[in-house]
Amino acid sequence: MQHWNLADTCDAAEVPAQDAAAYRLPTCWSDIPAAALTCDVVTSAARLEELRAEWDDVWHRAAAPRHSQSHDWAMAAWQISASRRSRDLWVLVMRQAGRPVLIWPMTLRRKAGCRIAEGLGSDSCDFDPLLVADGPQAGDAMATAWAYVRACLPADIVHIPFVAVGSRRAATLAGHGLSRFVDPLPCPVVEIAQTRDWSAYWTSRKKKLRQGIARRQRRLEELGQLEIRWLHDHAEIVTAIDAMLGWKADWARAKGLRAAFLERADYRQFLIAMATRVTDCGQMKVMAALLDGRPIAVSTGSTDGHRFEGYVTTFDRAYDAVAPGTLLLAACLQWCSEQGLDCDMRIGAEPYKLDWATTDAPVANHDVTLTARGAAYLALRVGLFRTRHWRDRLRNALPAGLRAGVKRVLSAYPGNSIHAAATPITAVASQPMHTIDRLPV
Repeated sequence: MQHWNLADTCDAAEVPAQDAAAYRLPTCWSDIPAAALTCDVVTSAARLEELRAEWDDVWHRAAAPRHSQSHDWAMAAWQISASRRSRDLWVLVMRQAGRPVLIWPMTLRRKAGCRIAEGLGSDSCDFDPLLVADGPQAGDAMATAWAYVRACLPADIVHIPFVAVGSRRAATLAGHGLSRFVDPLPCPVVEIAQTRDWSAYWTSRKKKLRQGIARRQRRLEELGQLEIRWLHDHAEIVTAIDAMLGWKADWARAKGLRAAFLERADYRQFLIAMATRVTDCGQMKVMAALLDGRPIAVSTGSTDGHRFEGYVTTFDRAYDAVAPGTLLLAACLQWCSEQGLDCDMRIGAEPYKLDWATTDAPVANHDVTLTARGAAYLALRVGLFRTRHWRDRLRNALPAGLRAGVKRVLSAYPGNSIHAAATPITAVASQPMHTIDRLPV
């Protein structure tokens, strides 16, 4: 075990860069006994499983942790997806006097000669996975962890997704690394937990929205027996998830958006696994609109005791005229009100979200380089990303008829598929440059 000192103004250059398994860090905080903090790195599935009790302990002591920060989520992500996709496991565990106070789960992958570190999760668009016990020392614990990562993580680039703007976590990440790309993103939220007054919230929405939902419900009830409910039966959940993934993938292809994860078997398995298990650290839930017993719209999300975090809401395009997804959203928000939960509508300022949201809780992606190789790679990717962004803006500025004509001309030439340079799925054409979920590293 190697010893090293960490001051409040410590820079990465002052920290030894060896790949040691653990460090004992003398603390700079008066309220924590000296030499009580240790960092340990977990790199095997067996040790990851052994962390369950300690991980759950940190989760319950954290400030409003998400379901995606739980051990159950990370373990499922590793077993079902990451381990099968040639990723390496790298989980930082920080303990104070033997008790864990911080856990930062990551995986490592190689691309174009660079080693990229990313959060251990569903491999779609999870929030920052770092989990830290709440308290006056939390900010210093995050700073210590970040210094350790910069010194010891065997990677060229660290991708840290969806960090709350203005948070202690964001402040910790600022000003370190050879270069960085910070991508701010809107995150609409419906704050409804405190009042639990659905009637007041519902009447505060635009009259056009309320009347439209009532009209759609009547039209669907004319077509058959309409039922909107949470699903609990395993077979029903599997059927709904399969329908949801198929509808969303079809929608993405029609829009020319990249959505490869929607068609991966491991992503489907992950969703089914999480939706059919319940833990005291959160639960993934599936709601469906059923017409004569058949799903015509499906919504997924997670509860964690503090919020409902919506993931995907989509519907059968055969019912496009009545948009049954809006009925699901209204039913879900009413349920959130009854349960005393806010609703996090996640990334993107799509118009339908703004119809419901009461506030915005912006977040930002952080891509930080740790080596010269990583800096060169990131500069290239940022350049390509910005070029595609301005190309897409120019294309979307064209009149619809002219844009369709250009697509027909391009698609007539071999190798010029209109989907060849598709936009990431979250970079919807109506959104500005900063609304992509992640830099495509």
